[in-house]
Amino acid sequence: MNEFMPRKSIFSETEAEFFRKQRVARMATIDPNDGFPHVVPICFAFNDVSFYTTLSKNSKRLRNIENGSTVSLLIDEYEERAGEWLALKGLLVKCGVNLLNYYENRGLFMNGWCILIRKYSQYKQWASEDSSPKDPDKRLIMQMLPLKKTSWGFTS
Repeated sequence: MNEFMPRKSIFSETEAEFFRKQRVARMATIDPNDGFPHVVPICFAFNDVSFYTTLSKNSKRLRNIENGSTVSLLIDEYEERAGEWLALKGLLVKCGVNLLNYYENRGLFMNGWCILIRKYSQYKQWASEDSSPKDPDKRLIMQMLPLKKTSWGFTS
């Protein structure tokens, strides 16, 4: 596990509610081979302090993080109709990362895993009856701890 520890939220209640409603975010890591961003959509959950996602132990994002990459999340909402913006807001969040292994960090892993299962019923297909993952050897939980944010479109 990394040195990042949960702390008080840097988000307003309006921003936190926005995160709870959103179903997808974009995660960027840096590919150490060419220095370019590697950006992927992710399913995520937010518990008012940390973001969580699951990832395969074979994923490129994991390799990038293990090679020292930083992580940024983009969670946004964009909607237009008849040439008018109905919604245009979002947050770019720079995060520290803890990689949680089922065997080494079971309590923290299960906390993140259960938060994800509650938000996305699709994850239940990968869980046993006791909610533990069916494939703990293939999966990690990534806990992302917000360090800095840039937001737009939110009223105070």
